[in-house]
Amino acid sequence: MKCPVCKKIIPDNSLRCPHCKTRTGLICKHCHTVNTIFDVACKKCGEEILKLCPECNCVNFPNTSVCRKCGYKFESGEKMHRISPEKVNTHIVNPQSLLQSEAEELLEQALLSDEKKIISLSGIRGVGKSYVLSRVINKLQGDKYVWLYGKCTPITQLTSGGLLQDILFNLYDLPNFCINSAKFIKDATKLFRNKFPYLNNEEIADFLNFLYPSKFGIFEEISVRKAKTFSLLNKIFDNIVMYSKFVLVADNFDSVDAMSYEFLHNYIKKETVFKDLKLVLIYSGTKPSKGYFNFSSKGSDKIYYDLRIAPLDRKGMLELLENKAKKDSNFPELENSERELIFSLSKGNCAYIEQACGLKKDSELGKTPFELPESYEDLVAKRICLLSAINKDAYDFLTAASILGDKINLNLVKQIFEYDDVTFENIVEYLKNLNFIRPLNEIFYRL
Repeated sequence: MKCPVCKKIIPDNSLRCPHCKTRTGLICKHCHTVNTIFDVACKKCGEEILKLCPECNCVNFPNTSVCRKCGYKFESGEKMHRISPEKVNTHIVNPQSLLQSEAEELLEQALLSDEKKIISLSGIRGVGKSYVLSRVINKLQGDKYVWLYGKCTPITQLTSGGLLQDILFNLYDLPNFCINSAKFIKDATKLFRNKFPYLNNEEIADFLNFLYPSKFGIFEEISVRKAKTFSLLNKIFDNIVMYSKFVLVADNFDSVDAMSYEFLHNYIKKETVFKDLKLVLIYSGTKPSKGYFNFSSKGSDKIYYDLRIAPLDRKGMLELLENKAKKDSNFPELENSERELIFSLSKGNCAYIEQACGLKKDSELGKTPFELPESYEDLVAKRICLLSAINKDAYDFLTAASILGDKINLNLVKQIFEYDDVTFENIVEYLKNLNFIRPLNEIFYRL
């Protein structure tokens, strides 16, 4: 829906506009469904939310007996604008959460199908959503998809269009930072002329400023500048998807910035885009994908496909540990009691299990007792504390790298600390072996 005050696109179930804080939703007292301020009856159960006066059309509370404007007397118990409740369809493939292997198979099928357009992959933090996606991407490499992957983070929320920036950074292997200098602008302009030959000089300058904001504007031009930016982004994305099969992936979509959400909401509705659309939303909440992109005008609800991943059971955890032991010759040996403790504290959470195995390695290196904290946050904090005691150089390197976000250019950190090649390679290998960092491509690593 569109906020009635600031006119920005916001989710249909927003109680307040995230941009201007205007009240945009009403909660049904009967079934607690969030409705828009334009609904006079609940869209789910049909109960009256607001009462319109038949004489003057003034809006009144549902329990009022007299119109606050013209004095019209409502009959006792009179229900104005009562509607039949709509049939609720959550669009969830399976109301029960799925094992990783099941979710992987169903996600692959959805991407290869013709009717599925908007797909959600949800589950609690650390349950393995990104792992499932990465396996499907590897499986579909032969199908020549262009993967437009972006991840929403606290950093992408700092700049308007942060998710779109991350998608373009990943697609073209661009750094997510720049040194604001004349040399950088000159080199980047030359690079962009080669990568985007369909853009003129002014558009290249605007595109550079979108990726690496440095210019200041004035408030009076904000609407014009926004429209100009959206037109430019439409041109760029149109050229990307025009001649190829594509999959748009928005990871951690719970934290999407408003500008990216508005652009995507409008962009994927274009007929030239929608006919081949595959949009994968990854998030922690339980909301169906239709709650983010409600395209009733596009026809059937069959365009939506929702998958929710369950935490690992004991068998799944043991298989995970066995597979890791096969791939990593330095994988720590775990006693049965330690395995049981990990399963008990992790509650099947993959991220906790991985960090617990890392702590076992840390404990062996530091010759300290293997004691697991209860929470994931405390577990990671303990590992970092041990790292600072065991390998100070690796700790300083990791701390500096984390400032750049979860996607880091290690060569930049190398230049900051002025490491020689041997020292640099040793630190990177050490952090990789302890699962603090992992390679994303030839240039970037991910924390």
